[in-house]
Amino acid sequence: MGIVMLCLACVLAQGVEPPAQLHVLEGTSPLSDGSVLVFRGAGFSLAIGPAPEGSLVLDPEAGSPDDYAAIMGEYLRSPLAACDFGDILYERDGISLVRLDPERTVALTEATVRLRPLVEMPVRPELPRSVSFDPWVEQIVAAVSQDSIISIIGRLEDFGNRYWSSDSFPAARNWAITRLESMGYEVEVQAFPVGTSGGFSQNLIVTIPGTVYPGRYWMIGGHLDSGHNPYEAFPGADDNASGAVTALEAARTMLPYQFEYTVKIALWGAEEAGLVGSSFYAAEAAAAGDSIMGYVNLDMILYGPVIGPSNYDIVRVYYNDSSAAFCDLYDQAADLYVPDLERLDTYATTGGSDHVSFWQNGFTALDLCESMLGENPFYHKYDDLIANYLEYFPFGTNVARSAIACIAALAVPVGLGIEDGAPGPVEVGISPLPAASIVLVRVSGLGSGPASVILFDLSGRRIGSAVLDAEGVAELDVSGMHPGVYLVRVSGGGGHAGTARLVVCR
Repeated sequence: MGIVMLCLACVLAQGVEPPAQLHVLEGTSPLSDGSVLVFRGAGFSLAIGPAPEGSLVLDPEAGSPDDYAAIMGEYLRSPLAACDFGDILYERDGISLVRLDPERTVALTEATVRLRPLVEMPVRPELPRSVSFDPWVEQIVAAVSQDSIISIIGRLEDFGNRYWSSDSFPAARNWAITRLESMGYEVEVQAFPVGTSGGFSQNLIVTIPGTVYPGRYWMIGGHLDSGHNPYEAFPGADDNASGAVTALEAARTMLPYQFEYTVKIALWGAEEAGLVGSSFYAAEAAAAGDSIMGYVNLDMILYGPVIGPSNYDIVRVYYNDSSAAFCDLYDQAADLYVPDLERLDTYATTGGSDHVSFWQNGFTALDLCESMLGENPFYHKYDDLIANYLEYFPFGTNVARSAIACIAALAVPVGLGIEDGAPGPVEVGISPLPAASIVLVRVSGLGSGPASVILFDLSGRRIGSAVLDAEGVAELDVSGMHPGVYLVRVSGGGGHAGTARLVVCR
């Protein structure tokens, strides 16, 4: 049973009767981990990390949980203050519990956390003890393309404003769906309500099913929306096209492989309205008893002036008590596959991004963020553009690689998602991936004698062929093919054969 339920039991055990409106039960001891704000009767709660031994209790007569929010002062940008959102009922450690003013004109931001249903926390699966080097993971990390990252961020910033209620968010969402579908994924579009206005936004989820533990999954993601209102220009290159592009690169680079564990890749909606999309997902997952092994969140990973002791840019890695072991595994993966990336592990109990939604629902999660967020002059501004971050590359690329390396390693790759059915250590390489026009197929280990290169669609229909030259290279023209996933099979002397996936994407 999770800490939330235990805390509620503590309140009841002290004989606290439902108060008329609002009652604060203060502990006399110093702050300690484990207590929460409890909406009594309706069974809603909000975990705020280190909290008093007692609990603040709201009577059901005091309204609906939707009438309240916690405002985290450190994430509010001047000139906003907690009182701008409504009446402050309680303050402690920089967190204010506010009864929201229904007439307010201030939009909710990532500094606000809404009250969520009280649920029993799922049993957390045991994490592995360590991360070992794996050549499949090395290939996945090597396939992460800086050119692709820069290009996609530029495309997302072209939408101008991706706030959940703007006209541009649906366009950006549909663009992302099309891109994922062109890779061959089936995209789950998860709709959820935002606030009390009757508006809805959407999360996008794609899944790579596990071959050994399909019911346990690792997640990676970032929010697709940007800005804090629908009326101004918020291109959001750093906040948070940088996180969204990492999710898209994870989808692209991990697609050709099979893993022991299921991998889910997410693009969240309405993060800027108060972590709404990820909160909806995590609450639903907790209620369903999902076995989420761990989630890596990426939010703002481009601004990286060189300040590290090793002359490398620094990424801050946020973890909480339940995620300390996960943080250690991430560090091991980063050391193995992205050794140039300097990291600063930072303990936290709250935060301003989607990892908090997982913490609040009992899941293990990390957040990767630029260490100089507070000094970023482009944050939530009209000039949050990729052009202003080019001088810091490959910092953003390396952060993306480290996150993808962590998830790929922990999901345990077991090879390409196609069985050869033939003997021999044949290696088939395809470049570039994804492809748009001319593709080079490079083959080694095939043996002597004649060889063939045949292109199939996923239904097994033969749609093309090519001839290997003396160097073991063949050329395929895919310019006339529809976007999607195809199979390249090479066979030759001695019955040896090899296969690889080809992704066509425009």
